[in-house]
Amino acid sequence: MGTWCPNCADGTALLLELYQRYNPLGLDMLTLACEHTGDEARDSAIVRGYKEHHGAPWEYLVAAGLSDKARASASLPFLGPAITSFPTLLFVDNQGRIHAVHTVRME
Repeated sequence: MGTWCPNCADGTALLLELYQRYNPLGLDMLTLACEHTGDEARDSAIVRGYKEHHGAPWEYLVAAGLSDKARASASLPFLGPAITSFPTLLFVDNQGRIHAVHTVRME
């Protein structure tokens, strides 16, 4: 996701509802943020503010891919060219197996 992405903000609101409902049953989440600047300190501060603004209790990390779909895909090579838009959701079990990748294709 990216803090700059309006679809990601909408998705964060939905994910927060799902987290609150299913975290007591074992659901956990991790957000990888692809930002514009490439300055780790600046991007970290922006992501921290986004997380706090949305009240998201799960972990947020700044990803190496920046806000470019090809670079984001390259930073997660085990997915192949799966990141075609932001946000992209990975559904991973507690053994680390990816069961699904959900992305909205923006044409």
